Amino acid sequence: HFIACGWYFVGTLYHEEDDRPSWVKGISDRDAAEPSISYSYATALHWSLTQFTPASMEVVPRNMAERCYTIVVLVFALVVFSSFVSSITSAVSFLRVLNEERSKQQIYVHDFLTVNEISLGLANRVYNFLKHCSYTAKKRVHLNDIDVFHRLPDSIKHLLHVEMFAPTLRRHPFFFLYAMGSWRGLCKICSYAMSESTLLAQQELFRYMMRAQYMYVVVTGKLGYRLGMGALKEDLPTPVTQGEFISEAALWTRWEHAGTATAITEVELFTLNAHEFRTIVARNGSFQECQAYAKSFPAAIWQRFSSPSDENDSDQISDICFDQELAEHMAKDAFGEGKVKAAMRRNVDRQNRPLSPTAREGYFAGVKFDREDISPRVSFRAKFGVAR
Repeated sequence: HFIACGWYFVGTLYHEEDDRPSWVKGISDRDAAEPSISYSYATALHWSLTQFTPASMEVVPRNMAERCYTIVVLVFALVVFSSFVSSITSAVSFLRVLNEERSKQQIYVHDFLTVNEISLGLANRVYNFLKHCSYTAKKRVHLNDIDVFHRLPDSIKHLLHVEMFAPTLRRHPFFFLYAMGSWRGLCKICSYAMSESTLLAQQELFRYMMRAQYMYVVVTGKLGYRLGMGALKEDLPTPVTQGEFISEAALWTRWEHAGTATAITEVELFTLNAHEFRTIVARNGSFQECQAYAKSFPAAIWQRFSSPSDENDSDQISDICFDQELAEHMAKDAFGEGKVKAAMRRNVDRQNRPLSPTAREGYFAGVKFDREDISPRVSFRAKFGVAR
């Protein structure tokens, strides 16, 4: 539009003053009448479009101003048209690569199922799952997926981990009070023991009788949990939604999963490695409080499930046994009323609102993130005295 308007302006620049030729005057001479504004605009727009494509028309520059304007427009069109074509080529090439990779994976799946003589029922389950997931990887970008972040200094990466994971961990009463007694320990837990993971729909987080090595926190999405083998498909799974803690028992005792957890929708999780957690806690502050919490945990869980209530009508121990009131009670008993009252006086928000730069530097003053601090030389269970 703007190029067309400029072309019409150049064509009428000398039209009224002298007898110099112009493209507008040429149309007037050809039609033996003054062209209308709408016809002149349509002609100018047609001319401008021909400069961006390999096309031609009867309108040509007829004076120096029009020819200079045409040269400028042609150079501009050459750059724009080349960029446009190259972007389309790149997009088509990218789609071709994606389709080739997907086709290759489909061929591999078919060959694998055929060579290994997989039954038709199981093969259909495999195809249905892959079709549902469209052979796609996780959608949410994780910290480890960004290659340039590996170049960041360790101090910045540790701050990123803390600001990512600490707000979620501190929703748990134990970690809320643990941070009051050992912020250094919580920072190391976030830096060395926490990670991100993604589950696509129908993928399993863990299965019945598997050795539990992690505690999970649902960030987004929805899980379904079934006790035992979960063979009765007519039984609806227990939903596990955003903010819920799963398999906390893995932190405090030897634990085998009491059921199977499967993603109902795409699920994002924060994962806490139980072994790394125990090693960090054993070498940092508030160890006695953690020991007291660990000793009370098995008894409290057993008492809860051996005495079913209206909210909990099952007498089977579950991986989703986290209860906010029970956890608060155990944390208060372990850490003592002194620290609880101190936390209330300081009005620390459990959601862990972002710290100011000054406060953040104060928290991290003197904190050394040394990998040797979480070496597996300390036997956590031996110190805690937690039996199976």
